[in-house]
Amino acid sequence: MIAEHIVRAKTALARTTVILDNLSSHKSPKAAQTLRDIGCWFLPLPPCSPDLNPIEMAFAKLKTLLRKAAARTYDDLWKAVGAVCDLFTEDECLDAKTKALKALASQTDMARRLQTMPGVGPLTALAVEAFAPDMAEFKGGRDFAAWLGLVPRQHSTGGKARLGRTSKAGQTDIRRLLIIGAMTRIMGRARRKIPAESWIGRMLARKPKMLVGIALANKMARRIWAMLTKNEDYRDPALAMA
Repeated sequence: MIAEHIVRAKTALARTTVILDNLSSHKSPKAAQTLRDIGCWFLPLPPCSPDLNPIEMAFAKLKTLLRKAAARTYDDLWKAVGAVCDLFTEDECLDAKTKALKALASQTDMARRLQTMPGVGPLTALAVEAFAPDMAEFKGGRDFAAWLGLVPRQHSTGGKARLGRTSKAGQTDIRRLLIIGAMTRIMGRARRKIPAESWIGRMLARKPKMLVGIALANKMARRIWAMLTKNEDYRDPALAMA
């Protein structure tokens, strides 16, 4: 029974983001290694911030509300925590996470450079920086896209190559974030700004949106390889050719 609970806990924590603040008591090397072994992803908060960061403000509010509840038993404390959490608005929680991610993504040149590409936000930029290997290990952008699982499988028979579905054999987190970012560029209001004669416009006219999103994510992966290899910000291919 205990082993079953341990397995469930490890499965639930896999690929969880652990945000570290600046308290020395929270920086246990043994605990950090244990979480890394499970598959957690660490994001340190900016050092020496003159203001309370959003997470510290949220915890300060949580502690104040719990003191007012004055729960003295285990069951009462759990009930109080449940009631207090309902007092946090969704916008407040999202705003705290967004501010923390933006602050982290502004600290390195790589994350800043990646965010110059449309469809790449702070989370995607940090994921590429944290999980992707050195771009020098790939011969080209296609190799990086293949590592992410964004290229179609090839089935060759009789000397003729047939392309199948994407392999999905690479880094799951970056691939999923790139596809989400690509979909934001072709859905809703963003689609109205896409010229009909452009590559995306022609694809949308004859292919399902999800397929176009995956194809665009493939192009984004190749562009990321070029940006990081050449140490340059994103340049719109249409403008570059003009």
